[in-house]
Amino acid sequence: SELPEPMDLTRRLRRLEHFAVTLGFDQPIELPDGCVLLRATTGADEFQALRRSILGTDATIRGAHLTLLHPRNATGALHDLRAIARAVAGLEIRF
Repeated sequence: SELPEPMDLTRRLRRLEHFAVTLGFDQPIELPDGCVLLRATTGADEFQALRRSILGTDATIRGAHLTLLHPRNATGALHDLRAIARAVAGLEIRF
């Protein structure tokens, strides 16, 4: 687990200053397990900096993404990636 000890996590969260991360997303991708997600194409450096400030400087680099359809719920789900792509075209979210 990447989570630090509870005391360290609490200390880091208390020190966390105001932040803003704006992520821009690409076209939806369907993975072999049925997962449908949007990978972030912009804002990755800010996302990683926020992760490191909370989890520590050795935090594993993770790709920022939005899961639209999780694998455990994807079995038998019908979806149209082209329709999803039209609905999310140009999506940017500020956290």
